[in-house]
Amino acid sequence: MKISAKPYRILSLDGGGTWALIQSKVLMDMYGADTEGEKILANFDLVAANSSGGIVAAGLIANLSPAKILQLFLDAHYRKSLFQELPLYKRLLRVIGMGPQFSTVGKLHGLSQVLGGKASDALAGLSIPNRHGKDLRFLFMGYDYDRDRGTIFRSDSNSPAANFPRSVPAVSVIDAVNASSTAPVQYFDEPAAVGSKRYWDGAVAGLNNPILVAVVEAIAYGVATEDIGVLSIGTGNVFLPLIGPLDRPELVKARQSPGVFNDIKKLASAILADPPDRDTFVAHMVLNGSVPAGQEECPVGEVSIARMNPLIRPTIQNGTWNFPGGCTPDGFKRLVEMDMAVTDQRDVLRINDFCNGWMKDIWPNQPIRHGGDANAPAPNPTFCEIGHPTYTAAKRAW
Repeated sequence: MKISAKPYRILSLDGGGTWALIQSKVLMDMYGADTEGEKILANFDLVAANSSGGIVAAGLIANLSPAKILQLFLDAHYRKSLFQELPLYKRLLRVIGMGPQFSTVGKLHGLSQVLGGKASDALAGLSIPNRHGKDLRFLFMGYDYDRDRGTIFRSDSNSPAANFPRSVPAVSVIDAVNASSTAPVQYFDEPAAVGSKRYWDGAVAGLNNPILVAVVEAIAYGVATEDIGVLSIGTGNVFLPLIGPLDRPELVKARQSPGVFNDIKKLASAILADPPDRDTFVAHMVLNGSVPAGQEECPVGEVSIARMNPLIRPTIQNGTWNFPGGCTPDGFKRLVEMDMAVTDQRDVLRINDFCNGWMKDIWPNQPIRHGGDANAPAPNPTFCEIGHPTYTAAKRAW
């Protein structure tokens, strides 16, 4: 049975800055470039998103087509309205590679400019019908700056997963997205203000991939686990081996020297690193997914999750690591080095080309559970242990 044939369907969208253009391209491919956002949303029962994935979700709420959402990231004018660079005097620390680059208040203004329609409405009680005529439920991830706790902005303020006392917060969809997308330290200059409260990006709470929150929310509503199907779309991840060809250092993850500056930068970016791997597998197990008894049973493809996320990772050719087809050493190195908040037009087009290659199965897809080969002297041919090794396989399963 196709995953999309499950009675209860979840759309889960990772955060990842400009790389969220990948999500709009997937939606274009699967539902049509010019299909209205509400028609795409009607295929689902619950939508969960973090950070720039929230921008994609809000675009759908605003009834934008995937093609128009893609332009929010590809078009320099729109992109700069979301990533508004701070004045030079506020970016002095960038000389040593640290400190914020963008304005949180400017981002809120930009979101208000590029998103309209129902994205300007209050999140609580948001009414967008699905294929059954029932209101979709929306979840946006955040981090409460003052209480040091993860926060979930819900369209259903009376969700059985919500704690008591339950209230109806005065939060618009745009407010929730702004809160969810305010990555700290290296990116935005201050927490997002929503009324008297302040928020950081939900990735700080380990919620960059919101799939597990979404699955638990559905179960709290009383949905049987066997009835849940998830379309989980990422924003790309770097996954390099620690050992590789000596003549190709670009293919290997370099060991960093520990120290205050390097560690702060590493910690700021680490919020995007592990949860996309971990939470998809945990959600798979919560949904009664099976695990292989041995390597000969890999990959386990009978799953309830279509995980679609391109990996910047070398491919195996003649038993050793090599560059994916058509990718130059310099191009590979640049993809590895690029930040999530990419603003240079040439780099944005590199992401677009990378996504095109992944959708043609040139670059690998992220498994639900991957094999271990980081320290192996030779690549592990069974990298995908659970899930789908290519975009085409994941799309076919959905």
